[in-house]
Parts: sequence; structure tokens; C-alpha cells
Amino acid sequence: MAKLKIYLADLVHNYLGGGSYMFPLNVGFVASYAKKIFGNDVAIEVIKYPDHLINKIKESPPDLLGLSNYSWNAHLNNKVAQFTKSFSPKTFIVLGGPNINQSEDGFKAFFKENQAVDFYVINEGELGFANLLRRYFDKNAQIGKIKESFVEGCIFINEEQIIAGEKAERINNLNIIPSPYLSGILDQFFEYDLIPIIETNRGCPFSCTYCAQGFVSQHKVKLFDIERVQEELDYITFHVTKTNLLCFADANFGIVPRDIKIAKKIKSLQMWKGYPRRCIINWVKTRQSITLSEIIGEAAYLVSSLQSVDPDVLRNIKRNNIDYNHFKEIIAHVNKAGGVSGTEIILALPGETKESHLASLRKLFDWNVSYIICYNCLLINGSELTLPEQRLKYDLKTKFRLIDSSFGQYGDFFSFESEEGVRSSSTMSEEEILFFRPVHWLIQFLWNYRCYFPLLKYLHIQGLNPVDFIVSVIENAAKAEASVKTIFQDFKEESINEWFTTAENLRDYYEKPDNFEFIRRGGLGKMNGKYTWRVILECKENFDKYIGNLAKDMLPGHDIILDNLVRFSMNALPDLSGKIDFKGIKLVDFQYDVPGWQTGKFIVPLMKRDVSYLFYFTDEKKDALNTLINQYKHANRNVTMRKMTEHMRITDLYYDMEEAKDKPVKGVK
Repeated sequence: MAKLKIYLADLVHNYLGGGSYMFPLNVGFVASYAKKIFGNDVAIEVIKYPDHLINKIKESPPDLLGLSNYSWNAHLNNKVAQFTKSFSPKTFIVLGGPNINQSEDGFKAFFKENQAVDFYVINEGELGFANLLRRYFDKNAQIGKIKESFVEGCIFINEEQIIAGEKAERINNLNIIPSPYLSGILDQFFEYDLIPIIETNRGCPFSCTYCAQGFVSQHKVKLFDIERVQEELDYITFHVTKTNLLCFADANFGIVPRDIKIAKKIKSLQMWKGYPRRCIINWVKTRQSITLSEIIGEAAYLVSSLQSVDPDVLRNIKRNNIDYNHFKEIIAHVNKAGGVSGTEIILALPGETKESHLASLRKLFDWNVSYIICYNCLLINGSELTLPEQRLKYDLKTKFRLIDSSFGQYGDFFSFESEEGVRSSSTMSEEEILFFRPVHWLIQFLWNYRCYFPLLKYLHIQGLNPVDFIVSVIENAAKAEASVKTIFQDFKEESINEWFTTAENLRDYYEKPDNFEFIRRGGLGKMNGKYTWRVILECKENFDKYIGNLAKDMLPGHDIILDNLVRFSMNALPDLSGKIDFKGIKLVDFQYDVPGWQTGKFIVPLMKRDVSYLFYFTDEKKDALNTLINQYKHANRNVTMRKMTEHMRITDLYYDMEEAKDKPVKGVK
């Protein structure tokens, strides 16, 4: 008997290139468990990119095609499923993942939209997919017989009726799933520009209505054995060559005491092999995160997500935040240690108002949170907030925009992924939501990316909250030089025009040749990153001048200090607009010791003294930056830089500084 040929794909749109995408660990788990259960009866290939999958289907169609389903690949999956059925009608098509509303209406809507799909595996994929394969073998691949009764953990449609099997029980012992890394299933992907991703635990104990994590995992957390996790970290470190990044799939890393051992393992690998240089982590919101972040060091930003600090909003979304005294303790501790203390906040959650969101932002700056990540509220399939009763209760009006880089032309079809965002609610108008679009951008640019961090710190110490300065930057943009003014005008126009009334309207628009060519060249992307790099690459000097003059207007009598702060920002970044060269050394003079103030973590007052500093890159930083530039390389420099800075250690972009001595230094500009 021939082996059952299975292709399992975790597709992403790599039309603009790779870089920010993760290893297909999800379908790797499904593949490794299926191989364990069915052995030589199955031949499974794991695939990441759509062109590769389409070519494989043309060369040798599978008996069964499995696709992971998320918001960033849902339309692509639909198109690939349609292509597969037209080319190979006998191929069974199975989808699985969180991007589905788990209600009868949600299931009906999915199968109406995705008519080429035969089955959907809900919640954890390993057991449901294995149950489906058993039925496949038992019924000799006859789809009519397979659909005669329900399959545990699977959904399908039969004679226009939804047949929903009982939800498969959570896997109590995750170690029954062989490691996709240690078994070699994922080896091929070390040759790609992909970021390794590791899962040390699975599930989330919380019930936030805007998120699908807790619902899908039934609010329970299960652990992989610590020895296995450490072996996987070794395996990844010894095989990785294309990136210096590592992502954790855990919803709350640090939720169990043993995670300290994992943090120590990461630290030992950093010291031994220099990897990972940056860890992408969703942290637990407890004091243990302090200990873990101290161990991992600069490779991790300690982001303790709040999403809102308004009590009405938190009640509406069923979220209990960490005690704010504990939160402030974490922030103070990380700042004192010289780390990056962060949080996330979401605009337009149910009950949010313009005033409450502004108050939340001011409070976060007053608490000295050094990395404030601002999101627009999105309605994600599988979350409670997408349900009709929630939309009605909070009068949620939504529109759709293109997901960054998630589009492409593959063979004979186009594909465009969209996300559904809240544009107004019972407590917030669309105009008020639009008000915050440039505010959030400038928080990322001026504060999170450290481009004007010392300047904003000084303004804050003098009694001017950074968010109020940022609002003034926006309101006074008409006074700036033409190049700067144009960027603000373009930002405002794009923040309106990026939204479409339906996903279909969005796809129709971008499929037009001129519009598709524009996005193909990198003209559209996450606006915060795109416009940050437009400023840096197109008009940084004029922006420096504008920011400095506005600061002087708002804080009279501090001109010399403000000039020094702006001079620091002017010189801290290398010139990235032309040929990139990290070998140069600069000598910069100051009347106030801004570099020393930053090195001292802004604890002591900014000292008045004439001092000169050398600005240079260490060999370690040069290697790290060159690795990332190669990983994210694109013909459009803006695309390269904005994708690269999404996950990197942001301080790697900035010169190191050393107080100059009397003797001249070779190579100083």
C-alpha cells in the first residue's frame, strides 16, 4: 500500500521577501505527532512559502493538504485551496487554527467563504488531525463515508449541515508530541530567512475578550519538559545561521518557576555562541519577570502588557491587570538596571474615550515606562469581541485594511490579507480614533525607537509630559520645513485612506495594476515604521530643527540645553540614506554631557560641562547589523529598515559612545 502523501503548510506572503516570518513550528508539531501515530503509512512534507507549495502540487499532488489558518494567511489559504481542488479534485483539504468563530453561524460563514475546504480542525491541531487521519484510513479515503458521523476535534459541512465533533480534550502531557526540531522535521528552514520559534508551554489562563488565546486553550497552561526545551535551544543555536533573533510562542513566559532555568540557558548560549541577540517574548505580568529579564539581559525587552488602565474598559474586556504598584516596581527595577521596560495599550476597546486614552498615555509616561506599544483594536476571529452580541452591545463599527506585506501574486491568482479594525464605538468617534494615529506613530518614533528619548526625558523632568509635547508636534506641523510638513500631510491622508468598508473592496482596489505596482515596490506598510523611516531617510535634519525649535517655544529659557539634546539625536544614528557604512567614527562636542546623562540612566541631573565624545560601532554591533540587513534586504531601503526594526535590539542601531581623550583618533570625521 502506498504511503498517504500529506503536505502541511504554514503559509506566509513572502512576495516582498522574507525576514520577519517564523519557522512553521505549528504544522511541525502536527506533522511530528502524525508521524509518531501512523509511522510508515504517511509521508509528510512541511512547507512555508506559497510558490513552493503550488509547484509541489503541480509536480505531485498530495492525497491530503493541511493549512494553518490565521488572519495573515486566510485569503491565501482560500486561494490555494481553490487552486488545489481545480488541479487535483481528489485531494482532501484540511484547515486548522484559531482564525474561525467557534459558533454554528461562524462555522457556516467559514465554509460558505471557503468552499474548497473539506474539514476544519479546531483548537489544538495534533489530536484532531490524527482523529481525521484515522477516519480517512478506516473509510478508505471515501469522503462520503468519512462524513457519515462526526470526528472528534473537527468541523465539516455535509448536505448543507454543520457537523461538529466534540472538542478534543486538551493534551495533558505535551511530551507525547515529538519535537519538530530534535526530529529534524524543521531542518530545511534553517536555510531560509526565518526566525526560529520555540514553545516551552501552551495555553493562557486569562479570558480577555479581544484575544483568542485563552478561549482556544480552555484557560489552561500545559508544559513541555524542561530537558526537552533546553535540548531544543541547543539544537536551534547550533543550526541557526541566517538570523540572530529567537521568538517564544508562549502566551506568558515566566508563568512557572522553572522558566528561570530556561532564562539561564539562554544566557549561557549568548555567552557561548552569541545567540540569541534578541528574544521576542510575551511576558508573564508578575515579579518573576524581573528576575528573568535580568538574567537574559539586553536581548529581551520586559513588556508587561496592560492594554488599558481604565477600570471601565478592563471590566468590559474581562481583564484583570497586574497590581499597579507591582507594575511600577517592575518598571523602576528594569529602568534602574538599564533595561527596556515596556507595556502594550490598545486604542478603542469597549468603553474607551478620547479623554481616557490620553489619560492612560500620560500615566504611562509618568510611570517612566520606557517602551509604550500602541495598537488599534482589531476584531480577531475566535475572540469573544467578534461575536454579534458584543458588536451590538458596544456599537462597534469596523473597516478593513491591508495587513503589512501580506499580499502577492502567485501563479495565476492574487491574494490580499485584511484585518478588521474598530473605527468607532458607543464611546469613541472615528475622528477621535484618527486623532491618535499620529500620536501613536510619534510615541514609537521619538520614544520607543530612542530617536529623541533624552529630549523627551528632559521635557518630562521640566513638567511637560511627552504625550502633550507629541500632540503639539502634530498640531504645529504646518510650521515645519516643507519636507517635514509633507510627511505629516501624507501620514494624515494615508491614515484615512488605508481603511475600506469591506475586505472585498480592499482586494478589488489593490488588484488594479497601478495600485498593485505601488505596494509591490514597498509603498505601503505599517505606517508607524514607514513614516519613521521616511523621516530618517528623507528629512532627518529638517525634523531635528523642527523638534528643537518647538521644544524651545514650549520650554523657554532652556535653549542651550535643548540644542545639546537635539545635537545628540542628530548624531546618535548613522546616516542610513545612502551607502551603509558602520566603520566610521565621529567626534561630537557638547556643552552639556548628554551622552553621560544617558549612560547614567537619567538619574542624576544633566551636567553642564564642555566635553567631546567619540561615536562608533563595536565589531559586535557591526556583525549584528549586517546580519539583519541581509535578512531583511529589499530594493526599497524603507522596507528593509522598517521590517528590520520590528524585532531587533533597537539600541544596536545607535553608536556606542566614549569620552574623547586628548590624543587624536584615526578615522575620526
